[in-house]
Amino acid sequence: MCSDDSPAIAGAPIDLAINICSMQEMTLPILSQYFAHMRQSACREIAFYCCNRIQKNHYDGLGPHFHQYPWRSGDRILFDRPSWWHQIYYSRRPPFWHYRWGRHRLVQH
Repeated sequence: MCSDDSPAIAGAPIDLAINICSMQEMTLPILSQYFAHMRQSACREIAFYCCNRIQKNHYDGLGPHFHQYPWRSGDRILFDRPSWWHQIYYSRRPPFWHYRWGRHRLVQH
């Protein structure tokens, strides 16, 4: 699903949502809509696993910071730390597996 389709989840009986490395592509207004639609779930509680870069360079500048996402003070946070399993990525150049370096390349969950 792309962010343009987020209205499709409003009112759906979602009890678990997972987002891995795609919210970093969204702007803050689109993120806010996405969160609002997700929070309209027909379920009383929804568990949301979010694993994204702390911040990513968009073609027109920096994208939203992970801590700027529309979290609410009442949200129960189970993890708020770097993701140990997503600090390594692969590519076509040897040695094929690379460690993410630098503060802005860090992936948080």
